[in-house]
Amino acid sequence: MSFRNPYDQIRNHLSIHDEFRCPVYVKDVVPIILALSKTWISEAKHRKSLLNVGGPDRLSRVQMAETVADIRGYNLSLIKSVSASSVDHGVVSPADISMDISKLVQTPGISPISFGNGVRLTLEL
Repeated sequence: MSFRNPYDQIRNHLSIHDEFRCPVYVKDVVPIILALSKTWISEAKHRKSLLNVGGPDRLSRVQMAETVADIRGYNLSLIKSVSASSVDHGVVSPADISMDISKLVQTPGISPISFGNGVRLTLEL
């Protein structure tokens, strides 16, 4: 099955069940950067550290679609769960790019919200 355009996947209600992501609520990103900047400035030292910025939930694309559908009151049976190998993305995509944010949330003031709450806030529900 070839759906090079992601919008074709959406129109056809296709969601991939074997790819995982940690979606982050966009309005969490700037406060995270500010909190990290303040922490590093207050420590008065150049810090070399690798931190993953992502949301707290490791979700498949199907789980994301189901969450949005549930919040919007859509029929979950419309979502078709497919394997990533059955869809031609046009590029190779890793199956699991979920992130370990344990170091990130150790910084005071950083607590990314859940995917479901981010969807609700985005849709203003």
